[in-house]
Amino acid sequence: MIIQTPKSDLRTLITLTNDMILDDIAGFKQRIQTARKKLAALPATAIDWKEHKKIKSKKHELKSEISHVKQLIGYAKEALEGV
Repeated sequence: MIIQTPKSDLRTLITLTNDMILDDIAGFKQRIQTARKKLAALPATAIDWKEHKKIKSKKHELKSEISHVKQLIGYAKEALEGV
């Protein structure tokens, strides 16, 4: 799929500062903490199969979120190092 954008958008560049990147990292760490709290709050057992599937799905979703955000932190750290 091709998306056309106005030419003015192509001339607009954003300069990222180290402070902006550090703020992003702090926000990413907060997202990880929130996901870990939600993960810890999930019940260890379920009453029935439907509930078990629901819990399993939510655990998978939260673990994926944590993994994704850890990758974002890695990219941000690379940007700080100038890699």
